[in-house]
Amino acid sequence: LFEWQMAVSLGPRTHDFLGTQGDVWDTQEDMATCLVGSVVSLLLMSGIHDRALQKLRTMRGQGAPTARP
Repeated sequence: LFEWQMAVSLGPRTHDFLGTQGDVWDTQEDMATCLVGSVVSLLLMSGIHDRALQKLRTMRGQGAPTARP
């Protein structure tokens, strides 16, 4: 979002500020890469995180998690 705002405000000087090196799709590629990385991380790490939390609950003697409103 910061890069987009700078592109709007700087106009033709945008490439000098952002250092896109002539790639007009640099900002969009960065955002798409971050999105894919976030989704993959959530898919791969959520199970590990859930198991770690369950192990902590068991170690503390809390048992199964309770539902919160």
